[in-house]
Amino acid sequence: MSAQATFLVPIDGSSHSKRTLERAIELADARGAKLIVVQVMEPVVYNEASDLFRELKLPNQEELADQAYNEVQSVVTDSGITFERVVSHGVPADKIVKLAEEHGVETIVIGRHGAGFLERFLLGSVSDRVIHHAPCDVYLVH
Repeated sequence: MSAQATFLVPIDGSSHSKRTLERAIELADARGAKLIVVQVMEPVVYNEASDLFRELKLPNQEELADQAYNEVQSVVTDSGITFERVVSHGVPADKIVKLAEEHGVETIVIGRHGAGFLERFLLGSVSDRVIHHAPCDVYLVH
């Protein structure tokens, strides 16, 4: 008997990532796969201008990740799909690819994010970078 397939789905709290998660659940259910729900927090770089924002007492990244996860947790739990949550720190595309390698993921289910033209031109979108470096299939949700 072969091992249960694993799908990895990154979420970021956006409405698009919720739709992506719902699609990942459908795919995992049809395939009998389990899910790894991933949240990657990018490092925050401070400079002189950002000193002004530190005083605003904005929620930290962990609080924002928890809030985003809490918004979708019931969707995953109610689906009956076996899942685990992974929270990581670093460059999102790099961490997603690394986690897929470490967990022997069969498919990454990722949303196409609405990065602007300039951002895509200079940096590339997370989904573009994952598609080009993933060690497995990538299912792109539009």
